[in-house]
Amino acid sequence: MFVDDAAGISTGATNTYPYSVNSGQPLKVSLVWSDYPGAPLASPALVNNLNLKVTAPDHTTGYWGNQFSGGWTTTGGSADNTNNVENVYIQNPAPGQWKVEIIGQNVPQGPQTY
Repeated sequence: MFVDDAAGISTGATNTYPYSVNSGQPLKVSLVWSDYPGAPLASPALVNNLNLKVTAPDHTTGYWGNQFSGGWTTTGGSADNTNNVENVYIQNPAPGQWKVEIIGQNVPQGPQTY
């Protein structure tokens, strides 16, 4: 599945996408956006913060973007508030209906497309 959200997302909003997974293949989900230009030498440098969360068919096991161990995403952790590229890679996903969420954590210059 490929999504090019031209309408964008604002602070506090969540866009949800269902995704069916078959057994026997890894699940790889990426969120990428072109961030609004920040001030030179700003810290943090990220202006518009979106977050990626993927939830398993059991509706309780959640995976945040960029929480890796050994090249694969781990459960737990927290949202990545630093990068404009977020990934979830699950080596052996449970078959069934997964939920992919794009969360507008902080979008002062928006809406932010992705």
